[in-house]
Amino acid sequence: KEKQNYPCMQIIDQEGIFADENQKDRITFEEFIQENTKFKELGFNYNMLSILGPQNSGKSTLLNYLFDTDFAVLNEKNGRQRTTRGVWLGLVGDRKDIIIMDLEGSDGSIREDDLSFERKISLFSLSVCSVLMVNIWSHDVGRYGASNMSLLKNIFELNLQLFQKEDSPKTLILFVIRDRDQRKPFENTKSVLLEDIMKIWESVARPECFKRAPIDKFFDLEFTSLPHFKHDKELFIQEAKELKKRFDCKNQNTYFRPIYNKEIPADGLALFTKQVWSAIKSNKDLDLPSQKEMLARFRCDELIENIFNEFEKEIEEIKIQHSEKHIFNNFKIFCDCLYDKKMKEFMNVASKYLDRVVKEKADLLSEKMLNEISYLFQTQMTLAINYIKTMLTTSYFTLKNQYITEQSSLFDPTKYAGYAEQMDDFNSTIKNEWEKISTQSVPSNIENNFEIEINTLDRFINKLYEIGRRDLIEALMTHFKKHLQNIMKPLLLPLFEQSNQNMWEQVRKVVIETTSQNLQELENGMINSLKMNKDDVEKKLNELQVYIIDAVRSTILERPGFVSNLMENKFISIFRLDDEGLPKKWKQNEDLSKPFFKAKEEAEKILDLFSYIRMDPKDDELSFISINPATGKKMIIEEPENGTIDQTKVLFSLSERLSIYEGFQNMAESNFMRAQQELAAITVHSKTPMWLILLIAFLSFDNIVYVFKSPTLLALTLIIIGIIYSLNKIGYAYLIDSVISYILSISWSSVLYLIQDLGLFKNLLPKPEAPKRKRPQKKTQDDKPKSSILLTHKKQPSVMGDVTMDNIDSLNSFDDAFKLVSQDEKPVRKPFRPLPNRETQSMKVMPMSASFTKSQSMFIKRNPTTASSLNKIKEANEF
Repeated sequence: KEKQNYPCMQIIDQEGIFADENQKDRITFEEFIQENTKFKELGFNYNMLSILGPQNSGKSTLLNYLFDTDFAVLNEKNGRQRTTRGVWLGLVGDRKDIIIMDLEGSDGSIREDDLSFERKISLFSLSVCSVLMVNIWSHDVGRYGASNMSLLKNIFELNLQLFQKEDSPKTLILFVIRDRDQRKPFENTKSVLLEDIMKIWESVARPECFKRAPIDKFFDLEFTSLPHFKHDKELFIQEAKELKKRFDCKNQNTYFRPIYNKEIPADGLALFTKQVWSAIKSNKDLDLPSQKEMLARFRCDELIENIFNEFEKEIEEIKIQHSEKHIFNNFKIFCDCLYDKKMKEFMNVASKYLDRVVKEKADLLSEKMLNEISYLFQTQMTLAINYIKTMLTTSYFTLKNQYITEQSSLFDPTKYAGYAEQMDDFNSTIKNEWEKISTQSVPSNIENNFEIEINTLDRFINKLYEIGRRDLIEALMTHFKKHLQNIMKPLLLPLFEQSNQNMWEQVRKVVIETTSQNLQELENGMINSLKMNKDDVEKKLNELQVYIIDAVRSTILERPGFVSNLMENKFISIFRLDDEGLPKKWKQNEDLSKPFFKAKEEAEKILDLFSYIRMDPKDDELSFISINPATGKKMIIEEPENGTIDQTKVLFSLSERLSIYEGFQNMAESNFMRAQQELAAITVHSKTPMWLILLIAFLSFDNIVYVFKSPTLLALTLIIIGIIYSLNKIGYAYLIDSVISYILSISWSSVLYLIQDLGLFKNLLPKPEAPKRKRPQKKTQDDKPKSSILLTHKKQPSVMGDVTMDNIDSLNSFDDAFKLVSQDEKPVRKPFRPLPNRETQSMKVMPMSASFTKSQSMFIKRNPTTASSLNKIKEANEF
């Protein structure tokens, strides 16, 4: 038979071999069902019928007329022989929902006394069919020894063997009496046959529990008859058509009643029949419940494999997006729908099998899918949290860079309204986005093991917003401080440079005027732009006094050596200069102590003025210079004796003031010594006697003559005399004394260095010792690094890094927050770093560059190691 549109097929051949995949020369039962695709979708809504009877009794002919099949029939020319071999079946009906089986006839001459095959196929049909048709000749009715009677006994015995449970389905036995004798009433024939059936039932050995059970507990009996096929063919065909209607499920009097259904799912019929026949053929005890359980397990496992493979194909879309570091949108809905869809597909098919097995396998499928969903959920939440962290980092740092850059422009509080709105907007956006993602990323059927991370990130978002608001307020206040400083600086610098005794009174006046003009603008900015409440505004305004003090302090300290220069200028203006600002001409025997102490006292007042920021009029009475009772000299004290101080208003610490005062003392003493030298020179010049001058001229007569003879020396001498005379005339004679003093003050060591630098007297000068290098010491056993294995046992970082519910409240800045948050994908961000102040930068570089004098360069040449170190320091400082 060709494998296409088979009206019927041989399911078991004459050798008892089942039609499965091992039989390559014929179609398998599974293939037969596969070709009828709608049959597998029927579930339990199909019926099976088999026909039993003697050989050549017209079984196949009857089936062909009842169901339009094409079973092979007897060819009379060949004589009486076996027509149907083994078991054949066909799929019939308008909906292809009826399977009929044509069994090999009994009492055949070929089988002789081998009744085992007859018994096996009867048991096979009884285990799967809901209706058994027994084809019996009319002349055999009443003959107890006829072949059909032994067949009935087999059926009864086998049925008791198979269906011993109370809820076992009944089987309908339809007796079709062939070649009906028109002379005998059918009811008489029926009663005779029924009497024989009851005798057979009573003779059957039954279990103890069924000793008194009537036959109708297991079987329903139906009887019908047909006329002779050859002698009355037209009537036979007509009655066969009427009988055919009884096999239509739509007919109220149908033979296919639900109580007869053996409840074998259509999609598992091929496997079930194969297993049943295998057990029957091997003479094993046929346990239909076990066979149904085996079928249920096999089919459920097959369903699980197919459904899970489809499930994995459908979630591949999620895996692809996750591999590209993208969040899968509507993750929860997708996973929930897919899970419900696959479980529904499984239950739609598997619900036809044993409930106990189906529940077990449904749990297995559910577990497999949920494990996969749970893994995807871990990845989804990790990507979601990292995505939110990236949004937080990018948004806050970008905004922070903007409002910090704003501080370099003119102060305008209204601009901060835009930054506050941006912060509110993206905080709202991030919270909504996070709520949306976290809500749409937690499938309904799995445990949410990210609750801690979700709650932590919720608080983290709120904390960053709190930090951002605080930083924005601080940025506004810092901007206002710079604004105040820029306004006050031009007004304060002249006051500081003049350093009058009423300096702080004038400073307070300037501060009050500038703050009163700008304070209202700041207050409006905090209320209208930053939406601050009145209590917070009042608190910030109260802190403004500290900002003002800082502004005054920075104005003074931004110029290095400002106070020292003021003290020096004050001292020189009183001690060295006259009322017109010209250098003083000291008179012979003039007392230098009076102008010296006066100048020193005025300069010391400047140090006292700049020791403390006196923003309160009461602070004017404070003094940081006192008289030492032991020596009677002035001394610098840490705190004034006539009051208490606020450390935030202290400009210079005690050590800094002592350092400034010591430098001033050295400068004052140097000027005093120089003044004494100038005064001594004037005194000596006025006291030189005339006779000494004449004596010197007489003794140096030869040298004078030599000079007059040399035009060059004479010209040079006249030029020097002219310069000295001119300087003396205009009052700069002290410069000549200074030059002579400087020349004479050159140290012998400097002369030696100069000689060595020129390469003279190398052997007479000591050689510098080369620095000794220390040999690296060998590492001891204790110095060896520990095993790297110990270092690898580290706790795996959480998605939220080191941020926990406990330490969130301790975060004070964005840098602190994002340092604690480890990220799988760190966003590209450039934290704002303010450019260094040019004056401060030059102040740091200049001491290093100015310190490289000629004498130091000589020292460096002699000491290469030091030279290398200093050059590195210089390069680093300049960088």
